[in-house]
Amino acid sequence: MWKYKAETGRTTSEFLLEKRLEYGPIFILFFIHKPIVFLGDATYLRHVYINNHASLFKSSFFYPKFGFVYGERGAGYGLVSNTNEASWRKRRKLMNPAFHRKCLKDFMDNLNNVCDIFMTRLVRVVDGGKPTSMLQEFTKITLETMSQVSFNINTHAIEDPNSPFPGAIRHYLCGVQDNIDIPLHPTLLGIFQFKLFQNAIKREQIDAAQFLRKFASDCTTTRMKDIADDKAVPDDLLSLLIKDGSLTLDDIIDEFVTIFLAGQETTANSLSFTLYEVVTNPHVEAKLLNKVNEVLGGRDYVQFDDLAKLKYLGQVLEESLRKYPVAPAPSKVLAKGITVGGYHAYSKRKWN
Repeated sequence: MWKYKAETGRTTSEFLLEKRLEYGPIFILFFIHKPIVFLGDATYLRHVYINNHASLFKSSFFYPKFGFVYGERGAGYGLVSNTNEASWRKRRKLMNPAFHRKCLKDFMDNLNNVCDIFMTRLVRVVDGGKPTSMLQEFTKITLETMSQVSFNINTHAIEDPNSPFPGAIRHYLCGVQDNIDIPLHPTLLGIFQFKLFQNAIKREQIDAAQFLRKFASDCTTTRMKDIADDKAVPDDLLSLLIKDGSLTLDDIIDEFVTIFLAGQETTANSLSFTLYEVVTNPHVEAKLLNKVNEVLGGRDYVQFDDLAKLKYLGQVLEESLRKYPVAPAPSKVLAKGITVGGYHAYSKRKWN
C-alpha cells in the first residue's frame, strides 16, 4: 500500500477501490498482524452494519488515531474516537439538543452572514481570473460556519488568507491518515514525541494538534469564566457542554476539537462533490436554480422556513451523498461470529 501511494500519488481509498475491482466485493488484507476484511457490496454492508449492528464495536486500534497524532492529544476521546460505548452514548445524548432544529433557527443570521462573506470572497476569486480549488474554498466556509454556530467564534478563515486554521486542520488530518497507515498501536506511536524520531512533516502535524488544542482550551476557559461571572453567553454547543457539569475540561476540549475538525471537513467534501455533479449535469443545474428562485424570489438571504421548501436541493445533496459518501469507511470489530458472502468470520476479526 505504501509503495502504491508513493508511486501513484493516490490515496488509501483509491488503493482499496483497485483491490475491490481486482478481487471482488469481499477480500482480506493483513496489516502485519491485523487481518482486515473489506466489504465492497451494498448487500454485505447492510447485512453487517444494519442487520448485525449489535455485534459490532469500535476498534481501539484505529479510532484513537483520530484523537492522537503521534501521541499528541488533539481530539482526544471525543465522539469520533471514543471507543467506550457507555461513555459515547452519554456524550451523544448530552450533545443532541445542540443539533435540534430550534438551534438551527436561532443561528440563521449567522449562516446568512457567513454566506455573504463567502460570496464576497468568490467575487474576488472570479475577478482574479485564476483557477481555484473549490474544496479549499468550501473548507473555509464550513470551518467558519461550524465555528460560529457551535462555538460563537469567528476564525476569519474566509476573508483572511493568513488565517492559521485551514492549514492546521489540513496538517492534523494528514497526520491522522499517516497514523492509520502505520500498523502500530496508537500508544506505540507516542515514540514520535521524541524529536529524535521526528522529521519536518511529523513535527508540522504534531504542532497542528498542539495549536488546535490550545485554541480550544483558550475558548473553553474564557467561556467558563463568563458563565461563572453570570455573563450572557450564547446558547450553543460549547455552553451546553460546560453547563452540564459532568465533563472535565479535557472532555470538553476533546468534543470541541472533534466537532471543529470532523464537522467542517466532511461537509466541505460533500459540497465539493455536489458542485462537481451539478456543473457536469446542466439539466440538474437549471432545475436546481429554478427551484431555489421559486422559493427565495428576489431575496439574497435564506429564512428558516425556506429550508423545508427547498426539497429539490435536499434531493440533490442526498444523491451526492449516495454517490460520494464522505465519511471514512467505519472500521468495526466483531463481538461474535458472522457469515457474509459465504465466508464465516470469527469474533474479533476486523470489518471495514
